[in-house]
Amino acid sequence: MPNTSTSATTAAEPAQTNAATPNLSSSFSMLILFGILIFMWFFAGRNQKKREKEAAELKKNIEIGDEIITIGGIVGIVVGIKDEVITLETSSDRSKLRLQKWAIQSNITANERAAAQKSKKEK
Repeated sequence: MPNTSTSATTAAEPAQTNAATPNLSSSFSMLILFGILIFMWFFAGRNQKKREKEAAELKKNIEIGDEIITIGGIVGIVVGIKDEVITLETSSDRSKLRLQKWAIQSNITANERAAAQKSKKEK
């Protein structure tokens, strides 16, 4: 008879342990999930701020004579700058466009200057 009571308690104990384990496991899984989400949110916000800072720097450093590309894909040379408005010359027949600074996507001339400086430093 002692074997029956021992096996009954042994059978009951694993059942209780297994019942408690899923709760601990699901809590731990939720904690890991929230940790990953916070980690991703932190780095996504950080990258966004970095991109905004680079875009502001790009727009601030535009000079007359720079070749730029707009968000719409227009390529032109800057011939005038007044506050937030830039005048572009877009073709050989001297057609001009007035654009807002926020419409600038990249500065080709500045990129070429940066590449030239980088190659000088490497040599």
